[in-house]
Amino acid sequence: MKRDVIRRKAIEPKSSADHELEARDSGVQSVDRALSIIETLAEDDEGYRLSDLAIRTGLSTSTVHRLLGTLENRRFVQFDRTESKWHVGARCFTVGATFARRRNFSAQAVPYLRKLRDLTRETANLAVVDDEFIIVLTRMESREIMRSLTKVGGRVAMVASGVGKAVLATYSNEDVSAIIHHHGMPRLTEKSIVRPGDLFKELEKIRRQGFAIDDEEACMGLRCIAAVVYNDCAEPLAAISVSGMTSRLTDERLPMLGQTVREVAAELTVALGGLMPEAAKSA
Repeated sequence: MKRDVIRRKAIEPKSSADHELEARDSGVQSVDRALSIIETLAEDDEGYRLSDLAIRTGLSTSTVHRLLGTLENRRFVQFDRTESKWHVGARCFTVGATFARRRNFSAQAVPYLRKLRDLTRETANLAVVDDEFIIVLTRMESREIMRSLTKVGGRVAMVASGVGKAVLATYSNEDVSAIIHHHGMPRLTEKSIVRPGDLFKELEKIRRQGFAIDDEEACMGLRCIAAVVYNDCAEPLAAISVSGMTSRLTDERLPMLGQTVREVAAELTVALGGLMPEAAKSA
């Protein structure tokens, strides 16, 4: 009986274009991995040991070590020999400062954040949207005992923060649905909003009252009250908020705090040359 023979396909030599494509793909992968390392280091001020960093990034120890060497040469990371830990380097600050300068309203917002802190005796925050996440640009710390959920430069999901919900309330329901589809609705605490229908009801309430409340939805024991700052096209530019412990941000204080945050946000909008939407004026 004749046996079928599986013939091996001849391997054609790679062209110079193929080699260039492979090199380009490898380069992109290395950049992606290096950025992943920097992002992971930024999550913890205490830094990471090499083995822990490999676990956190899902990369091999040898790969992480190789990339850290390159990043260290460019001063994007630095090594603490005393504790044998890696940290974010000075070059990251330089690059990040460029982002802050581009958002040149940060410096102009400081007096208003200070005013908000002094009026409420709570920590005042300024945040912006970046790739459908909230980033805290700067804050004026309260003189009271306070533990901040998100540090300056930290990112948090829009649906899980007061400033995020304040901005989401200016979006259409279709845009909000798209964000939910992309990022989900994380359950960070037992009070987190995890159903789209509940979120849409909350956004309607925010539109009516002109400010948003994070009621222990991101961290138990902490509350946040936020309002939007608008640009010259009456579109959301940023959001400001006050945050503090629930023992101080009581149910009785929330309406007054919300009104104060809303008024200071309107003042900052005017100071930056922005325009309040008609709906926000009547809220």
